[in-house]
This record gives sequence, structure tokens and C-alpha cells, in this order.
Amino acid sequence: MDLNKYFERIGFTEECKVDFEILKKLNYLHAITIPFENINPLLKLPVKIDINSIVAKLVLKKRGGYCYEQNTLFLHILTEIGFEVRPLAGRVVWNDSINSITSLTHMFLLVTYNQIEYIIDVGFGAQTLTSPLKFVLDEVQETPHETYQIIKFEDDFVLQTRINNNWKSMYRFNKNPQYFVDFEVGNWYTSTNPDFIFTNILFLSKADKNGRYSLVNNIFKTYDLNGTSKTLKIETIEELKNIITSVFNIEISEEEEFLDKKLNTFL
Repeated sequence: MDLNKYFERIGFTEECKVDFEILKKLNYLHAITIPFENINPLLKLPVKIDINSIVAKLVLKKRGGYCYEQNTLFLHILTEIGFEVRPLAGRVVWNDSINSITSLTHMFLLVTYNQIEYIIDVGFGAQTLTSPLKFVLDEVQETPHETYQIIKFEDDFVLQTRINNNWKSMYRFNKNPQYFVDFEVGNWYTSTNPDFIFTNILFLSKADKNGRYSLVNNIFKTYDLNGTSKTLKIETIEELKNIITSVFNIEISEEEEFLDKKLNTFL
């Protein structure tokens, strides 16, 4: 991989080495630069998760992506630098009960540094981690944005985030080895299933030093680090496309010829 292209994309200018502070910096810069987005599934365009396709889209073309793209890219970057990293899979329970057994369709990373394990996830939408989390149970951990904890539930672990002083579960998982062929199946399912949320609803999200931004269909929200939020209903395609390009920094190319038509259905 051409690491310099990636470093240029996220604005990383320091010496590249296997160091925990470098890991934190890369995690943060990736999360505040490369947005979560599902434009391809929404427009019935293919989502390819081989590393060459991901680099072409997220790095060179300055697009975003979802978990399979984001975390596959970060996996390759960290491996190229020399970090010990492997992928894990989770069952998203974000808007379900912690008891729910949902499909195993979320990909994230486990990094081991100085014999300490860390969870890294640069592809969980509006709760994308902006800092590594130490893999310890029942310990409240602060990041530049939200507060998290990992708990044990039945035979699984659960990653939770604190929202309005309440803990909300994100996904269930274990540390079993995962294989890329299974991620390819999950990626195909989440990007092509006509009943899956990513093929029906526009999702964009990104963090920055001031907070987070999300766009769900035509509802644009900003979340400040102090906990306040604002909601704006978008009325025109021009406004939608302006937010996509100016807030989420996504360069919409001519190949998304059906984007205007699709966006119009959300107004």
C-alpha cells in the first residue's frame, strides 16, 4: 500500500512507527476525516471490499464507506505499519434489546500493543470510535467524543456507549477468529438485500473536533461535545447535496447518476 496517500488523506504528518500515541492519532484522524456513508448500497451500486477497491474509493476518490470498507482499510494500514491487529465480528443491537441475536454483520478490529488488547472501530456510524478502547470489562472509558464500556453478557461481550446518562448497547461479540470470506458474505448481504436498512435509507455521519454530524434521509443533526444537539429538516436536493459535499466532504462523481432521483424521494 502507498501509506503516504492514506496519510495525506487523513492529514497525518508525524513519523510513522508502532507506538500507542501514533495508534491513537491515526484512529482519531481517520474518524474525523473519512465519513461513514452508504451511498453505493442506496443506489444499488456495488460495494467492493478488496483492499485495492477500498483504497480507490475511500482514499483516492475521497468517498466514505461503512464498516467493511472502513475497518478493512484501517486493518491494512495498521498491519502495514507493523501493529498486531485482527478483525472481529459483532451482532448490532443498537436499536434492539441486548438479548437480541441479530445477524453477524458488523466488522471491527482488535489490536494488541505491549500485550494489552484494544478495540478499534472506525466504521460504526454515529458512534464510530475516535480513540482505541482498552479491552477490559466494566471500566468506564472516555474518548474525545463519547464515553464507553465493555460488559459481559451471557457468552458474549457487549460494547456500550453512554447517552443522556444511560448505557446503550452497540453490539454483541466474542473474540473468535474471523475469516475474510465471511465478511464478503456479510458485505454482500448488507449492500444488496432489498429489505436491509442500508439499501433503503440514506445514512451519513462524521465526527470532528467539535462534535458529530449525521444525515438520515433529509434530517440533518449536529451534536456538540457538551451534549447539545440541533436538528434541521432539509427541503431541497441542492441543500442535501451541499451538506453531503461540505459537511461530510464527500466528492460526488458523475457515476452517481441516480443520486438526484433517489434524494428526491426523501424530500
